[in-house]
Amino acid sequence: EAREKGKASTRCAQDCCVTDVPLPGVTLLALSRDQSVLAACTGSEIQFFSATSLLTDKDIKPSSSCSMGRSGTVKDFKWLDNAYIVLSNGGLLSHGSLGQGLKDIMENVDAVDCSKDGNHIAVARKNSLRILSPDLKETCCMALLFQSWPDSDSEGTDIKVDSIGWVRDDSIVVGCVRLNEESNEEGYLVQVIRSGGDTFFESSSKPVVFSYDVFGGIMDDILPSGVGPNLLLGYLHRWDLLVVTNKKSTDDHISLLKWPSKTDEERTVVYLEMVEDKYSPRIDLQENGDDNVILGFGVENVSLFQKITVLVGPEQKEVAPQHLLLYLTSEGKLIIYYLAR
Repeated sequence: EAREKGKASTRCAQDCCVTDVPLPGVTLLALSRDQSVLAACTGSEIQFFSATSLLTDKDIKPSSSCSMGRSGTVKDFKWLDNAYIVLSNGGLLSHGSLGQGLKDIMENVDAVDCSKDGNHIAVARKNSLRILSPDLKETCCMALLFQSWPDSDSEGTDIKVDSIGWVRDDSIVVGCVRLNEESNEEGYLVQVIRSGGDTFFESSSKPVVFSYDVFGGIMDDILPSGVGPNLLLGYLHRWDLLVVTNKKSTDDHISLLKWPSKTDEERTVVYLEMVEDKYSPRIDLQENGDDNVILGFGVENVSLFQKITVLVGPEQKEVAPQHLLLYLTSEGKLIIYYLAR
């Protein structure tokens, strides 16, 4: 859904797309850092497409592919600087590069992400956070603490890492789920681990942990349990602002976390709440009245020369949107919000 001249309009994606590639069962798409290759994950298979061919060729075929074989299906995929890492649903972390096979590097992994430069890897494993160097050697390991979560020590409950996001050089976001005796997910905790220095892989000072219970409407059975990662993140560097959403949240779809500016000596990461509810991005119920969830999320920069008109109190003001927030809902709609300041 896009808004034009103050009115909502809905378009079919097939009517405005530049290419249409039939890939049944795709669960994950990832564009390489140089934007030249698109990885499409289907079950245990990963197909790689030239981005140029997607725009120019009529008969589009993958340039290469690889498979996880009997290791399971692809749970997560991340591009590195000149390679990629793949996490299976069984917790096997593998490393590969285009034209070559996968190499298994670690088992029992819950979640994975990489630094912004694509050189270092962050791994959540057995309630600990580990940092791997470019040659895949462990350089740092710290325990993940969940004492700030009420009843975290209750008998019959277990806490497991669902997702991690290396959103800044000095900050890693960890999403955790609490499982009951039947292994059903009952809650979700977001933690921000901020290094004492400028980066995680260079700092020797003790990190600081901030915890947030921001998703009150987690519905476990709205999506299969354990598939994850359910936490979706988008960092807006211009404003030191993190947009956080969860695939299983039916109520608080979108939350905001704010880092202090570089000139501020305060290091606390705070949860922001809109003073006026109308400015909070929200996802409506499905057309049939059922709960709606966000399955995909992305942040895109827009031209500073483009102007939109917004109502600020009793006055209308022209502002320049600096980001677009794109949300894919469970009913297949792509919703776009302008973000201006």
